Amino acid sequence: VAQTLFYEQLQQWTNEYKGRFTIHYFFSDSANIENKRLTSFLLTNLLNQYSAAQVNPYIYLCGPYEYRLMATITLRVFGIKKERIRKEEFDPIPLPLTNRPPDMKARNVTIHIGGSKHILRVQYPKSIVAVAKENNVVVPYSCESGQCGSCAATCVSGKIWMGYNEVLTDDEIERGRVLTCVGFPIGGDAVIDFGNL
Repeated sequence: VAQTLFYEQLQQWTNEYKGRFTIHYFFSDSANIENKRLTSFLLTNLLNQYSAAQVNPYIYLCGPYEYRLMATITLRVFGIKKERIRKEEFDPIPLPLTNRPPDMKARNVTIHIGGSKHILRVQYPKSIVAVAKENNVVVPYSCESGQCGSCAATCVSGKIWMGYNEVLTDDEIERGRVLTCVGFPIGGDAVIDFGNL
């Protein structure tokens, strides 16, 4: 318990939101072998225990890649829609871009961020984030592989093709959300806004 991050705050939320917020702790040094780590079996039991109380829950996952994969598969088998599963990826698996955009011409991408406007010339294989970094334009990013969502922005004009997406839902993509770390302009110039959700 002493090594649990934010333990006191989490306990406070548990007390404050009784009946709506419950935490199950799993410690690798637990004497109870069944509670040493979250498994597909335990996750299924928890889903069965709480599914009646929560009709269409949002699920938030955080942890190593193998854990998130196990949990995602279990949740999907249980019937949780992928749009309801959110992940924090602090150790993304580097993925090479295996497919290429249909248009690899250099295009202007206008970036609106923090009240500033920057125009960058972006061309595959350098993503919007890569070109921004080269030009000392500070934009949010983390994984640089389309797995965490830190770099998400809204395309307000033009079209951005994404080489990989493990984060955005179909609905978000329809609303113009793009991952700029794996994003490339196609069919013409584009305008993106990091503040427009």
